[in-house]
Amino acid sequence: MTMLVGMVLTLGIGTAQAAKKKSTIKLSAANKATFMLMPELPKDNIGGKQLGYFNLHIKPNQVKTIRIKVYNPTEHTINIYGQVKDATTNDNASVDYLGSHANNQQLLKKPGSQLVTVPKKTSLPAGATKRIAIKVKTNDGFKGTKATAINLSADQFNQKSAVKNAYRYAIGLILNGQQLGKKDYRYLESPSIKTRFTKEGKAAISVKLNNPDPVYLEKAKVKIKLQNQKWGFIQYTTSVKNGKVAPNTSFYVDLLLGGKRL
Repeated sequence: MTMLVGMVLTLGIGTAQAAKKKSTIKLSAANKATFMLMPELPKDNIGGKQLGYFNLHIKPNQVKTIRIKVYNPTEHTINIYGQVKDATTNDNASVDYLGSHANNQQLLKKPGSQLVTVPKKTSLPAGATKRIAIKVKTNDGFKGTKATAINLSADQFNQKSAVKNAYRYAIGLILNGQQLGKKDYRYLESPSIKTRFTKEGKAAISVKLNNPDPVYLEKAKVKIKLQNQKWGFIQYTTSVKNGKVAPNTSFYVDLLLGGKRL
């Protein structure tokens, strides 16, 4: 069936922020965490140490070393695995720091993860504390914000069920370059539209949105109205309030059909 629609897309974007994400994002686990951690924030952390995540100003040709303290409360040696993930945007506008989505390479041509090095594996004896060193190294300067997160994980063994679970933390690492000028902003764009089933199995018209700018969008307001070009009385509307969009990312906003025809 051919879909003939007219689209009205209204965007009201809130203030672009360096970051407003909580410091540590935990994946729920049935048992006690295998290890504990605390980011050691530097004195020049933008927004202060109360933020709980790294928010750094980065200059060209600069090398910075930051550290995360980890503690093993168990009676066994554990291995902590480190990765760097670029922030992406979930459908319907929320930010993901766990690498759930692939980067849009057309929007994010120089990912912040390429500037960050974290040890792939750290062995931590029972009851021990270590500091994991993360290096940030830049060559050329950049404008705006690059949003990343340090992902630290360890296997967790449940003796009752004999099943291994992964327990993972994501600690925000926000890299701030040169300030953007007014002429540098391109704002949200809508390159395409499609029909699909959502993850919940619901039929929807999905409008793709791109954030081409290297800035966080906080409290983003998106209003979409679709109208059938043949039967004007058939309309679909949806809106997003207080949306959160990561820099240089794309995502979809779903208009659920709810039994309506196209």
